[in-house]
Amino acid sequence: MAAAEVINIVSKSGSKAKFDPPDLVVQQGDVVSWNNKTGRVHELAMVNQDGTLTPLPIGGPIARHDQSDAFTVTQSLQYRCTRHAGETGTITMA
Repeated sequence: MAAAEVINIVSKSGSKAKFDPPDLVVQQGDVVSWNNKTGRVHELAMVNQDGTLTPLPIGGPIARHDQSDAFTVTQSLQYRCTRHAGETGTITMA
C-alpha cells in the first residue's frame, strides 16, 4: 500500500518560505502532498537535468493557506517554487 507523505511550505525569517522537510525519501508509488502554511501563492516545478522546469502535476498553484495538493511519485526529482528563489527541495526514491 502506498504511503502518504507531507511536505509543508512554512515561513522562515522575513518574508521567505521553505519546504519542511526539504529532502524526502519515498517508495515508488507513494503520494506526496504539499501543505501551504504561508498564505502566499506557491507554484512547484520539477528541475530537469538540463535545468529547465516542468510543472509538477498537482493542479496548479498552491494559493490558499492550508491548501494541499498531491501527486503520486514515480521517480526521484528536484523541485522548486517558480515564484520564489531559494525555495527548493528533493524527493528521492528509496
